[in-house]
Amino acid sequence: MRFGLHVGRLVATAVLLGWLPAAAVLPSLVALAVVVGVLAALVARKTVRYADLRRAVWGG
Repeated sequence: MRFGLHVGRLVATAVLLGWLPAAAVLPSLVALAVVVGVLAALVARKTVRYADLRRAVWGG
């Protein structure tokens, strides 16, 4: 398996790094909710993007 920095990961990293100053002053639950949202969006993007490949590998 190859490891690399793909566009989705790069965008998620930039968003989270940009969010860091605001997260320091906001309530922790709000900061955590944004982090979870960004990571969920990244997982959803990968799920949709590689659905055909998974279907081909696993059959179905």
